[in-house]
Amino acid sequence: AGKVDCFQDGIFSRYVTSERSMSAYDRIVASRFQNGPDRKILTYLLDHSDSSQRDIARALGVVPSVVNSRIRQLYDEGIVAMERFGRTTRIALTDDSVEVIRRIKGAGPCRDPTWAPAPEIRG
Repeated sequence: AGKVDCFQDGIFSRYVTSERSMSAYDRIVASRFQNGPDRKILTYLLDHSDSSQRDIARALGVVPSVVNSRIRQLYDEGIVAMERFGRTTRIALTDDSVEVIRRIKGAGPCRDPTWAPAPEIRG
């Protein structure tokens, strides 16, 4: 588990370790982090552990059914954990997914490799 780098591939952001190899689990988490709705959920959970689906939906401005389907997928992939408290299910990132997401976020924003700053114009 090394440093994660990010690069643009057309319209897609790709995340890879600096060694150019990732574990299967790291690839799954990185794949989910590239998906807009999943990225929003994962980023929210990084800062708001033990949230309900309703909390997440309200914070992201989406209907709970959207969050429910995405959380179910993330749960099936082992990215989030769910625990029932009465009628409410609390959702949190797993320790492993927190580690991968922190490495991805540490990669910083992706940059287009063809981008260059504009030359300075003196007048």
